[in-house]
Amino acid sequence: MFFFSKILKSQNTVYGNYINNFNLIKLGMTKKEIITLFGTPLLNNINNKNTWFYIYRKECNGGLLIIQRMLIIKFNKNIVIDFIIR
Repeated sequence: MFFFSKILKSQNTVYGNYINNFNLIKLGMTKKEIITLFGTPLLNNINNKNTWFYIYRKECNGGLLIIQRMLIIKFNKNIVIDFIIR
């Protein structure tokens, strides 16, 4: 019983898109190139299809935040015109 409780206490929970290659994004890239790099976005703004949100969050022991990263990409005519990394 002790062995199993020790495993459960050290369990991490990961949400969203794993993002570790921020340096690869460049202005002028296409939506297709972004999907190739990061996959499909976690969130899309239904009112503005030209803004994509990539969010990565890792928690430990039921909610203690370890890592959170966010990438917001803005497009104009399927071309990256701006991006924010947080």
